[in-house]
Amino acid sequence: MIVSSLTRLINADDFSSVFKFKQRYFGKFVTCFYRPNNLHYPRFGFIVSKKINKKAVRRNYMRRVLKELLRESTHKLCLDIVIQVKKEFFNHHFLLVQAEINEFLEKHV
Repeated sequence: MIVSSLTRLINADDFSSVFKFKQRYFGKFVTCFYRPNNLHYPRFGFIVSKKINKKAVRRNYMRRVLKELLRESTHKLCLDIVIQVKKEFFNHHFLLVQAEINEFLEKHV
């Protein structure tokens, strides 16, 4: 089965199962929690809290950037991944965020 777009983690049980597995990658801008799944495709969840930025426009921008970075190179993974933004990033931080995500993915491909 080939999934054309990103498949999301939706309910709280999916998120909590990833957190309970206790596998993490720490970066300057994001923390990636992950666990293996029995599916043949990856699933993703994103956490961008109001503490990072009060405006929904900025939080949605960060989600869109992360989704695009993951869409490019995750078709080989069989993981459930939750990405939590720790620090707000802007357009000029794009390469730093991309480097963090690529470093995480290289360790798990």
